[in-house]
Amino acid sequence: MSGVRKSKQLAWLIGLGVTLGSFSSLTYAAEDSRIASQRQVNGTKAESNQPVANSALQQYRKVTAEVAATNGTAKRAEAKSDEIMPAYKTVPGVKSGVRQISHDQAAEPAGQHGAVHGPATTCTSGDCANGDCEGDCTTGDCPPECSIRDCLGCNFFSQNGWFVGAEYLYVTPHFSEPVAAVVRTTFIDDNNNSTITDSSQSYEFGYDSSYRVYGGYRWGSCGEAITFGYFNYGGNTSYLSPIADPGNGTIIAGALENNADSPGERLLANFDMNLNTYDLDYSKRITICSCNNDPCDCCDCPPWAITWSAGVRVADFERTEGNQLLNANGGVDATAEIETLFVGAGPKIGVEGRRYMGPNYRWSIFGKGSMALLLGDYDTTRTKVSGGGTITTIQTDNFRRVIPVTDIEVGFSRQIGQKTMFTAGYFFQAWWDLGMFEAIEGTNFGPEDDSNIMAFDGLMLRIERVF
Repeated sequence: MSGVRKSKQLAWLIGLGVTLGSFSSLTYAAEDSRIASQRQVNGTKAESNQPVANSALQQYRKVTAEVAATNGTAKRAEAKSDEIMPAYKTVPGVKSGVRQISHDQAAEPAGQHGAVHGPATTCTSGDCANGDCEGDCTTGDCPPECSIRDCLGCNFFSQNGWFVGAEYLYVTPHFSEPVAAVVRTTFIDDNNNSTITDSSQSYEFGYDSSYRVYGGYRWGSCGEAITFGYFNYGGNTSYLSPIADPGNGTIIAGALENNADSPGERLLANFDMNLNTYDLDYSKRITICSCNNDPCDCCDCPPWAITWSAGVRVADFERTEGNQLLNANGGVDATAEIETLFVGAGPKIGVEGRRYMGPNYRWSIFGKGSMALLLGDYDTTRTKVSGGGTITTIQTDNFRRVIPVTDIEVGFSRQIGQKTMFTAGYFFQAWWDLGMFEAIEGTNFGPEDDSNIMAFDGLMLRIERVF
């Protein structure tokens, strides 16, 4: 029995060993399969000798190839669709003015349409006219809902609505005879022959800052507008004469015969003026192009445009000239003053020619001229106080005059965005028969001329905005 028992024990041990060996083999196979799968997920190139890992790798590659083929077919179909569909698309139910990125823009690389112009815009022509499409409306890439007028840059004067403008002016006045005083010198030679020389001393006017503002309303397809404008200029200057030396033949003659003709005397002359003008104009723009016979509708961005205007101008002008006779001690012995007032109104007409150029016609050059005839009252009061304040002499003159006024402007403009225009240029303005006609008496041959013109010239910087 002991031998049989030993045989059974040996058989049981052998069976246990076989079982443990089989279990170990299965455990190692499962671990190898896990490692191979992990290597495939991490993208490694390590090879595996296990059948399970090779099967997983082959399955992964098969699925990847099928996805790539499907995507290629979809992209080819999408590209074919893009040949028909425009780059800008209206998305149903999307509120006007909301930006949406189309699929072709999202796929474009940097430097292409999406990078330059930004996302497409879903909007109406009204949105474009209000500036909501600004930056996206260009010559070649207008949304279908935007008209050419909304998209191109030179439509500034075709945009209807309220507008305002402001101008900075760097201006100086000119007068036909701005004489402040006359220096008379008498020279006697050895033969007792005398030579009298009169030298006119003029007021020196520098350039001063001034301004002009305007506003109005524009309507219609031809850019009709009503504009109200205001211009102001105020300036002053002075002149101090040399010291009179009658013993050596030098005296100074001033306005209203207020003369420095005693030793040590001199004249202090001063000048002050202020001008206000008010303009109310109706204007209409006429485009020049070869589209058809209708100049209003044929070209929203024409190469040329002419704008004519008609209206009224009102002017309020005041000028004061005066001098003081200073004695050798610096005291005032006599004063003289000339005060001139003019208030008038009258018709005004004008015309402007403009040439557009550059990308989207956003640059332009222009020339502008206008003429006004102002009927009004011209009043002058001349007053002299002398004799230590004991003698006062007054003369008044009241005339009815028609004053012609001429304006000329030249310059260039640059449109900024859809609703702003910047302009720089130079202007000239002449007021006929409103100069310093009161000549200083006592000169050798009297006044140089009697043209009697007051004029201005200067630099102009303008900014205008449409609402």
